[in-house]
Amino acid sequence: MDKNSRIMTPPITHSDLSGADFPLGASISTPYPPRFTQCLQFVLIHEGGGRVNRDSGGVTKWGISQKAYPELDIVSLTLEDATEIYFRDYFSPSLTCPIDLLYFDSAVNCGKARAGKWLQASINGYLPRNYIEVDGVIGPLTIEALKYCPQDLLTLSLLNVRLLYYYSLRKTHAEYFSGWIGRVADLIGVLSEGCYDASLIKSTQGSL
Repeated sequence: MDKNSRIMTPPITHSDLSGADFPLGASISTPYPPRFTQCLQFVLIHEGGGRVNRDSGGVTKWGISQKAYPELDIVSLTLEDATEIYFRDYFSPSLTCPIDLLYFDSAVNCGKARAGKWLQASINGYLPRNYIEVDGVIGPLTIEALKYCPQDLLTLSLLNVRLLYYYSLRKTHAEYFSGWIGRVADLIGVLSEGCYDASLIKSTQGSL
């Protein structure tokens, strides 16, 4: 079974998003793998869509920050531009679900290197000590090691380490803390449904 055949729901359309204020659907359905576009729905819903925001990363749009991409005109960034960046720089098509979504969303929200190290350290927790190097790079050895890990326990490990990371920032970044925890709660909700359709998210953001 290839990575695309594991999709359990069809691509999400604009009407599925229940009031989200940015366009999704056909414009990001091709030429990217369906699995990527499914995962991207979750990320975009939690990254503010096409609104221009200003946060610790400077000017941000579609979740792409000026700090991370100083050479880009972020204000003029299109959904197609953002999609290309996410696929090229953040998504790992070699990962299997649900690890691909967990890694992708963590990479976007917490940093690619950090997300990679979390995954590798979690893998090492279920294999002989230091089975793979924790360098943050998702390469062939990391992908191979994943085959020997219990996916359900690995999923719990990744969720746990991310929550602990947010908890460590609760005082220095108090204004973001409830949103971060709500994002993980939404992620858990999607995973617990046994599918990855972002329209099923019952968002907890703003309610904590």
